[in-house]
Amino acid sequence: MELTEALVRAVRDYRFLLDRGYPGGPSRSLVGDRYRLTRSERAVLYRGVHSSSESERREIKRCAMEAAWPRALWVDTLNVVYTVAAYRQGRPVFIATDGWLRDAGEAHGAVLAGSMFDEVIALLDAHLSRAASGNGPTVFLVDEHADIAQELASGLISSVHMVMDGRAVVQTSASVDRQLVDAGCEVVATSDSQIIDRCAGAACDLPRDLLETRFKKRFVDLRSLI
Repeated sequence: MELTEALVRAVRDYRFLLDRGYPGGPSRSLVGDRYRLTRSERAVLYRGVHSSSESERREIKRCAMEAAWPRALWVDTLNVVYTVAAYRQGRPVFIATDGWLRDAGEAHGAVLAGSMFDEVIALLDAHLSRAASGNGPTVFLVDEHADIAQELASGLISSVHMVMDGRAVVQTSASVDRQLVDAGCEVVATSDSQIIDRCAGAACDLPRDLLETRFKKRFVDLRSLI
């Protein structure tokens, strides 16, 4: 992701306003207009810049992937898939001020091309099979309202070894967010800030762990700009 001078200044100004209690929407518009940010850069502000208190609160809930087991790992599957796909498609991906890996979000909800879809599932399969090391269980939750829900659920069932050998299950749900929030003391894999804020247990950053491990990638960290 390219860090233009305008975006760097916008990140600092937007964080300044958030920390002083100004509402997010009007503040983003004000800062975005002042620096003439692109649509993608405005998305970086929206998904990547959070107040100091929000960032610190989410950091407390963070756990490493390895800490999920032997507790259950509940995967916010669409969130994870779109983040990994964004990186593989060359879209802006960055570490937000709360420490979670996020993308600009412009492709969320879109139907992925077959080759990209298969690649992301293969990456998840390889990474989770190594990380789990025979432990579990893992629950892949898929939003049944999503256009790719049926294809994604079928792909996970037929291609992910943890599912095929019974160490993981795939569930479609009309209320994924609520199930993740209600996962109790177990671990949720998501970068959705609302789920992280509301879940009772810990949360882990599966896409960041996967991409940094598989591709040795070091992402732009917005925390370094504050």
